[in-house]
Amino acid sequence: MRATTIAAAVLLVGGITASTAQADDPAVSIYTASQLGKAKFEPYGEHLYISDLVADGKSTVARLVVQGDTTYYYWNRTSAGSTRHVDMSLPEDRHVALVAYTGVWDGTVTGGIHWDSYDHMLEHVSTFS
Repeated sequence: MRATTIAAAVLLVGGITASTAQADDPAVSIYTASQLGKAKFEPYGEHLYISDLVADGKSTVARLVVQGDTTYYYWNRTSAGSTRHVDMSLPEDRHVALVAYTGVWDGTVTGGIHWDSYDHMLEHVSTFS
């Protein structure tokens, strides 16, 4: 009986610890291929950061897909070493997938994206809004 009680207590504590650890850092980030740029999404406050890391003449583009809502594209077209911050307003408790690309702005939201420039190993990261 005592062993069963101890095992149940360990499972209970382990479950609480696991869920708390996940909730502590729900922010996700991902690099482009060759780490030319980076995108980060923080669900608390719904903040998106797009960083251009290398002076290569290209911009960094973040694609944020929100379940049941829409797909958002945000560009950082300023300069290497800069980060663009976007304060978003998204529906709550939706699955969010984030991808980072490089591109050359051509005046349209998706026209100049280099679609093959995402991280092919990780592809995307996800969290909840």
